[in-house]
Amino acid sequence: MTIRQPTKILFLITGLGRGGAENSLLQLMRGLPADRFSISLVSLQNSGDYKAELELLGISLTELHLDHALNWLNGIVTLWRCLKNTKPDVLVNWMYHANLVGGVMGFLARTPRILYNVRHSTISVDSLRFLTRLIVRFGALLARHGIAETVTFNSYRAAGIHVAAKYPLATARVIHNGFDLVAFQRDSALRAQTRRELKISDEKLVVGIIGRYDSVKNHAGFFRSIAEVMRKNAAVIAVAAGAGITAKNRDLAALMAELGIADKVLLLGKRDDVTALLNCCDVLVCSSFSESFPRILGEAMACETPCVSTDVGEARSILGNCGGVIAKEPEELGGAIEKLLSLSTQARAEIGQRGRARIQELFSEEQTIRRFIEQLDPR
Repeated sequence: MTIRQPTKILFLITGLGRGGAENSLLQLMRGLPADRFSISLVSLQNSGDYKAELELLGISLTELHLDHALNWLNGIVTLWRCLKNTKPDVLVNWMYHANLVGGVMGFLARTPRILYNVRHSTISVDSLRFLTRLIVRFGALLARHGIAETVTFNSYRAAGIHVAAKYPLATARVIHNGFDLVAFQRDSALRAQTRRELKISDEKLVVGIIGRYDSVKNHAGFFRSIAEVMRKNAAVIAVAAGAGITAKNRDLAALMAELGIADKVLLLGKRDDVTALLNCCDVLVCSSFSESFPRILGEAMACETPCVSTDVGEARSILGNCGGVIAKEPEELGGAIEKLLSLSTQARAEIGQRGRARIQELFSEEQTIRRFIEQLDPR
């Protein structure tokens, strides 16, 4: 009887800063069965916030530091050696820059299978910055010439936008993000503990936004909307978390002063206790101008926290008719937030319960990992 060796997978990612795309890759690597896959990881930049966790998982990590121009030659040589020494059966590229670099290097190294993963959506590729747009176009060119066996997107909207930008339809696949229903769940004790730590009284209605400070996340729109809600309801406060979301952020500080809401907003910066914050909130808001598959909505729904979102990426299909409210335009956020806050505690709880049931049915972590396994090792 022949014992089949594990399929060797080399993942190549643009960088490992804390974000949805990075979390999705870590989730995938954590879920791949060790008896079927041998995994290694290369980051074009550095290990960011994930080095300790990768070590615990026993995943080999190589950092190329290509975000510094002086490291380019050494980094490309290091990647070449990784490909030649590892001899992966499959090279899985994750995000635009990795797709381009990995496509070229994997082709030159004669890697048997090269897969692209696009984790971004926008109004159109033409709205991206010039250099990113160039990278996307070159990636599409490589895909059209058969370098990539498949191009996987995490939303149908993202797939449509990129096919319009000349990514080949024939190799396009959609695998939605999946959610860990054990890590993200309703926890009344955790809610009470987090509120105590943040000095939030029980009668307050907490509206949260979680995500790094970036113009695409539209924090300004969120704060302007919540300021209007606060003027109508004195019980409302806001909690904001993410890299760059601190009182030291001059733009945010100036906006808080302009709106007169500094005493009703907690700016918490980057946090690892997302489940605690989601349980703390009565409503979670995604105010982004652009997303592919906004993970925070699924995480909030898994925690039974009702959501308000702009109509971006796959937000509408995540929420369905049971997770919260879609604001068709960013200017409608305030009204959508008010709609949820005007409901009774019991009514919001019922929305939360339906939302978790939807995530369990359609977007579980197990479903997502199963689909990737079928793609990586189609036995």
